[in-house]
Amino acid sequence: MISSKTTKRHSRRQLAPFAVKVRSPSPTAVRTSFRSGSSDRPFAVIGQDHYCRSAPSPYRTFLTACSIVRAPKVRRADKAAIATINEGAYRRDMHKFVVPHDPTWALSFEREVQAVNRELGTGVMDIHHIGSTSIPGILAKPIIDMLGVVSTFENVPQLIPTLLNLGYESMGAYGIDERQYFRKVDISGRRTHHLHVFAAGSVHIERHIAFREYLRKNPWIAAQYSDLKARIAAANNISRREYADAKSPFIVETEQKAVDWYRRTHINLPSQ
Repeated sequence: MISSKTTKRHSRRQLAPFAVKVRSPSPTAVRTSFRSGSSDRPFAVIGQDHYCRSAPSPYRTFLTACSIVRAPKVRRADKAAIATINEGAYRRDMHKFVVPHDPTWALSFEREVQAVNRELGTGVMDIHHIGSTSIPGILAKPIIDMLGVVSTFENVPQLIPTLLNLGYESMGAYGIDERQYFRKVDISGRRTHHLHVFAAGSVHIERHIAFREYLRKNPWIAAQYSDLKARIAAANNISRREYADAKSPFIVETEQKAVDWYRRTHINLPSQ
C-alpha cells in the first residue's frame, strides 16, 4: 500500500481519474488513501468487487493490488444526476441493482421469444430485445426486457390468458399510456422477464429501439451509461426508486439524441 507521505505529496494537485478494482481482501485502507482525488469523471466498470475513486501517479506500488483503467469524461447532464451520490461508497452489494453484462442474456431472449410465439402463434406479436441486457458490455439488471409489437391494441386482451399460462403477470399500463406491461418470475420468485406490449406505430416503439441501436453503435456512450449506473448503485442506502430517478436525466437526453439519429439514418426496424 502507498504510504501516507506519498499520498500527501500528490494530494496538492489534480489527480488523474482511474477505475480501480481492488483485489486485496481488505481494501478499506486503500480506498481511504486515494480519496484525495478531485475529478468528476466516472470510473470504468470492470467487475463487482470493491472500487476506489482515483489513484495518484506514480502508482507502481499499487499495481499489485489493483487494475487501473482510465474512464471517459462525464457530461454536464450526468453530473446533475449523480450530484447526491456518495463517491466514496463502492460496495459489493451494488449487484442488488446491476451486474456485469452476461452474453447468455441474448440466448435467454431468443428462448423466450420461441416460447411466446409457440403459444400465441407465429406473426401475432413481433418481439424485440430492448433495455440494458440488449446492449453488449454494460451493467444491467439481470432481467430481460422485451418489446412486443401487435397490429392493434384491441387485440391485447385476447393475448393475456395465454401469457398468464406462460408465467407472466399482467400489470396493465403501469404508468405508460398505450402500453400493456407483463412481468415474469421463475419458481424461486426471481423476476426474469419484462414484456412491454405496444400497438404498431406507437412512439414508444421507436424510442426503445433507437436507444438500443444508438448505444450499440456508440460504445463510448454506452460506457458512460454503464459508469453512471455503477456510481449510483454503489451509493449507501439508495432505494430502487432513487436509483431509477438518478439515471433519468442521462436517459432523457440520450434518448432524444438517439431518436434524432435513428430518424436521420433511416435504419429498418431490427428484429432483435
